[in-house]
Amino acid sequence: YEPIDFSGPAIRLLRLCRGVGSEISCELFQASLCERDDSISYEALSYTWGEPDVREHIVVNGRPLSVTINLYFALQQLRQPDKDRILWIDAVCINQKILKERSHQVQQMGEIYKQADRVVVWLGPGTDETDVFIKSMELLQKKSIRQQCRSWAREDDRWKTLWGEIQLELSFSYEKSTLEDQQRQGLNILLDRPWFRRVWILQEVANAKSALLCCGTRSVSTRVFAIAPLMLGVSPSAHCQAVLDIMPGLWRETTWWNKNNSLYTLLKMFGTSEATESRDLIYALRGISSDARDSNALLPDYEKSEEQLTRDVIRFIY
Repeated sequence: YEPIDFSGPAIRLLRLCRGVGSEISCELFQASLCERDDSISYEALSYTWGEPDVREHIVVNGRPLSVTINLYFALQQLRQPDKDRILWIDAVCINQKILKERSHQVQQMGEIYKQADRVVVWLGPGTDETDVFIKSMELLQKKSIRQQCRSWAREDDRWKTLWGEIQLELSFSYEKSTLEDQQRQGLNILLDRPWFRRVWILQEVANAKSALLCCGTRSVSTRVFAIAPLMLGVSPSAHCQAVLDIMPGLWRETTWWNKNNSLYTLLKMFGTSEATESRDLIYALRGISSDARDSNALLPDYEKSEEQLTRDVIRFIY
């Protein structure tokens, strides 16, 4: 890693080089959030690191870099055979060993995801059930674009009409009972993936202009994915539904996200979310809170002890 400029909004971006095969080659380069050339667009990856001890190697600037297997799989799927792809990925673009740099970059996390052309949500390898489910959502996405559905409410009966057409089309390939079972199983498998329990994804998704959900070789817009439980009669957990509500889409501004949510309120809602370390819980929720986000309070600082941060949080809330 070349030293990063702490005096401004400097970040690193990763060029995922075009290609095929098992070796993944990338290039790291620095950019500025406020002076970024309009020609350098990028996507931000939202994912879980996965098992820390199960790793693969990629090549970055000509040198091997060890990454978790989940990130390796994501890069394999995101790589294009004929075109480079520019990404922001926390595990690679931040030198995690330098606490000062880590703090500096985490302070900019909201802006990084906000300025990304698109956020790519990686949910891991697919299964037969998730493939059937996402294929169904892809068809719904195509039909909804043709129908110009942006003004439709979530409960609009026209969604059910479109869904009925899709089920009829798919019935030529699947038995009706088997199809519905596989669709529901596929959705439930995805909602049970660790990504939905991770605290950082709240800030990543909430700040996204648009987002693409990827699982294995299939993908669908979060705009359509968020309506899937209603189509299939599935009742997600309160936590999963809260995540679905803030995904970029037609109804984000009509959900809890459009209210003033203090840090205290968010801690009550998402205090059981998963994080690599307890400080991340505070720093991730701070980034979407109505009271701490735009202040200098509780700025991410990984050189600060957990005990001191706890005292600061109590002082801020009370």
